[in-house]
Amino acid sequence: MPNSKSRSAHLLRAISISVAFAFPLVSRAEGVPATRLVAAFEAMCLATNADSNAAIKEADRQEWKAPSGAMSNVQELARVGIEGGEELGLSLGSGTEVIAGVLMQQRRCSVMATVDKPDLVFHLAEKWVATIRPQDLDGARQWTYAQTKDGKKEISSLALFKDVVRAGQYRQLLVSDAQSGHSGGVVGLEILIGSAP
Repeated sequence: MPNSKSRSAHLLRAISISVAFAFPLVSRAEGVPATRLVAAFEAMCLATNADSNAAIKEADRQEWKAPSGAMSNVQELARVGIEGGEELGLSLGSGTEVIAGVLMQQRRCSVMATVDKPDLVFHLAEKWVATIRPQDLDGARQWTYAQTKDGKKEISSLALFKDVVRAGQYRQLLVSDAQSGHSGGVVGLEILIGSAP
């Protein structure tokens, strides 16, 4: 079954690392509570179906600000929030990609921060996609599935993949950890939604 796992994983990892270098490297042992990162992702990315305008509206409602200073140079970074002196970033993107001969229009929404418990982010993300087998990548875990009216379904064949994209049901959830073992790194959650243009 085709997917864009390496491109998405590298993209989120690159954004996460860029954001990490742009964030002031404050030496705080705690970081943002993992549950706060997950809650921000749920409200800004999952609840909005990765719609850029709705995600920004929700970030603004939570009093996140447009990036400034060094962070204004981070590609796709739309808003920055502060939690206990630590920063969280909201990143948005869109584009098209050909996967297995299928042209897919994509929307991406991610939230990232240095967190107190990176493993908890993975654990909480797994609850959203409990029935879907993950793919473990270098410093990341990804779930690719169809979001149907009956729930989440595995994409098990190329024919099903094509049907899922045509129906606008393609989903890819990615958790990237550029924090564990790295000074100043971040953990990111990303949802990618794919459909036929």
